[in-house]
Parts: sequence; structure tokens; C-alpha cells
Amino acid sequence: MIWQLTPDSEPETNLERATKVEVRFEEDEGGGRRVSLEHRGFEAYDESGAKMRSEVGSEGGWPALMKALRGGRPDSRRKRSAPRPAR
Repeated sequence: MIWQLTPDSEPETNLERATKVEVRFEEDEGGGRRVSLEHRGFEAYDESGAKMRSEVGSEGGWPALMKALRGGRPDSRRKRSAPRPAR
């Protein structure tokens, strides 16, 4: 999907410049599902893009959203991993 926000949280109207978010749903070895998230394209914003990458990868960014989507509980059946913002 296209993330249509600039590093300043303003709407991004240039779809070529907007960052991209890829979400994958995969079966894990325990019979459950694993959700992988990759957010990329920050380089289009130079230094402010690097700051944005750091913010969405921090504990208050994608990791917090993923935890909320799990109902606030870590899944003890599998190893947790934070989403990987692409470089």
C-alpha cells in the first residue's frame, strides 16, 4: 500500500514520492499466522526521510501498532520480531 504522509505528517500528493508499506501474511511452523510488515522508500525525503524511518521503526511506531492489533498481548507460541523499515 502507499503511505501518503510526508515526514511532517502532511498529505503526500505525489504518489511517486510516497513511501510504500508491504504487509505479508504467512503460515508459521506452529500452524498459526505470521504478519510481516516492511515500510520502504524513505530515501525520497533525504534527511527527513531518515528521521521518519527511525520514528516508524521505534517502539511508538509500527511495533506499537502490531502489538495493538494482537490485542496488546505477545503471542507466546512464536518468536516476536519488530517490523523492518527498509533502507
